[in-house]
Amino acid sequence: TLISQGRDILTLISQGGEILTLISQGGEILTLISQGGEILTLISQEVEILAVKLISQGGEMLTFIYHGGEILTVISRGGEILTLISQVGEVLTLISQGRDILILISQRGMLCTYAKLQNRKQVKYNPNMNCT
Repeated sequence: TLISQGRDILTLISQGGEILTLISQGGEILTLISQGGEILTLISQEVEILAVKLISQGGEMLTFIYHGGEILTVISRGGEILTLISQVGEVLTLISQGRDILILISQRGMLCTYAKLQNRKQVKYNPNMNCT
């Protein structure tokens, strides 16, 4: 199924009962992928491009964050402490508290992002928050 709404193009593809969704918003391509019944969400915000892609592999969640054109990779370790590695070499730490609230802390203290997981179906990010 291909749905066009103005400039936005939404693509729904069903493969073996799994639904793959491609969403275009203002030139930003978002991907919503359902794997094994889990709903993964990719979100883009207007002010700053902030896209999140959640991929579940064998019960372990891997997160890719695109922030300001910078690609960050989050590696899950036991579901408690996540290490975020930037392509520019900066290392950030993602701390999970109660498996609900994730706090992203930059070593330079310039980036602080709060993420809240809601039933593993939706992720909300608030960028540009002061770590200090």
